[in-house]
Amino acid sequence: RLSASFDDPKTMKWKLVPKPGGQAIKTDDYYTLQACIKQVEEGDAPKEQPMWTDTGAVDYSGRALFQEWNKLKGKTKDQAKEAFVYAYGRALSEQRHQLNF
Repeated sequence: RLSASFDDPKTMKWKLVPKPGGQAIKTDDYYTLQACIKQVEEGDAPKEQPMWTDTGAVDYSGRALFQEWNKLKGKTKDQAKEAFVYAYGRALSEQRHQLNF
């Protein structure tokens, strides 16, 4: 598990990005952080990318997470933790703060 010294990305107030069909997803930095956590906890992403939500709509959020997680394929836990620290700093940087929060 990643250090408790970082705020959990799930509890942070992320901006929403509108998608077709009235859906909205969080910013790319959110999914990068979540992907790092999943790589540490579960290893490589499953082979199949999610396509649909339970309600039959396109699963934009699931697809965004899968794409970021798949980029980490083959990375060790330590490498994924290192990627998390880098992505966390980038997401909270002054340049990206207005994009994300």
